[in-house]
Amino acid sequence: GDLARLWLKKAAAAARRRGGRGGRAVVCDINEAMLAAGRSRGGEDGLAWVAGDAERLPFPDRTAHAVTIAFGVRNVTDRAAALAEMRRVLRPGGRFLCLE
Repeated sequence: GDLARLWLKKAAAAARRRGGRGGRAVVCDINEAMLAAGRSRGGEDGLAWVAGDAERLPFPDRTAHAVTIAFGVRNVTDRAAALAEMRRVLRPGGRFLCLE
């Protein structure tokens, strides 16, 4: 959630400079307790919380402008499957950012 909030602030600032509006971000985690902890820090416009498995992401193909993962690749059972899923949901020209 912390990275998503930072991402949204940066997107909103960039949008204001262009005369547009901010973006939206989706936090996806398999652990409901982690999602609850993130939600408890307060709401953000444009921020959604979704329970999901990195190896079977609950998003349509080619819809994400960016996919980020922080300290998560080490925690998935099948890394190849998780990375393939992240690629599947990325739009053409989308960005993959990994912090491990």
